[in-house]
Amino acid sequence: MKVVTASRQKVSQSSLDPAAAVATEFVCEFVCEFATEFVAGLVARLEIVIDMRSLLE
Repeated sequence: MKVVTASRQKVSQSSLDPAAAVATEFVCEFVCEFATEFVAGLVARLEIVIDMRSLLE
């Protein structure tokens, strides 16, 4: 993902110690992955609701 790649570059160029850099990278990847899965779940539920409404009409 572009966001994760950009955050990796920023972390590697920053003055953080290696442990903090790894932790920051992990948190960024986790947040990006969680957000992606969350939005995908919402879209899937919305598609189900739209399908249900079309069946009722």
